[in-house]
Amino acid sequence: MSLVRRTVVAATALLLSLGTVTTTLISANASPVEPSRTPDRVAYYLRVPSGPSVAPAIALPEPTTSPAAASRKWYPGGSLVPCEPGYACAGVPWGTGGFVFKFFSYGTYRLSYWHGSGDLTNAQTGTAAVRTLDQNGVQIGCRNPGGRARPSWDPVWYIRLTSYGC
Repeated sequence: MSLVRRTVVAATALLLSLGTVTTTLISANASPVEPSRTPDRVAYYLRVPSGPSVAPAIALPEPTTSPAAASRKWYPGGSLVPCEPGYACAGVPWGTGGFVFKFFSYGTYRLSYWHGSGDLTNAQTGTAAVRTLDQNGVQIGCRNPGGRARPSWDPVWYIRLTSYGC
């Protein structure tokens, strides 16, 4: 990896730890920074979607999952959030930013109040896939490790993590 790229990655990690992310350091694509060789290295970044710039008159409930994802955190719109190896990460617009959910354990997660266009990145390892399902449990999308999508969350009712590929 070049010195310039290492500097950019290090600066981004520092900014993330301080809670402020600048979108000018890394491009908007969630492409590999470098091939993941160890589980403690960041392999992908997720772009946080933005909700409407003006809050609606009636606030929508915050998006959730059942069972709970390994992590759920709100970020300002346009932020770049790391999706560490072993996780599938989903960004859901809400307010002037969005929530990022990080899924780790295999299984099916029911989505509540997920609306709008988001981001879905699969940084799991091996052949593990992340699948999106409709209200009847029928698969409508699938991403193998390294895959990224910008789905509309409106038809998606479930996310399923499996050990086998698409």
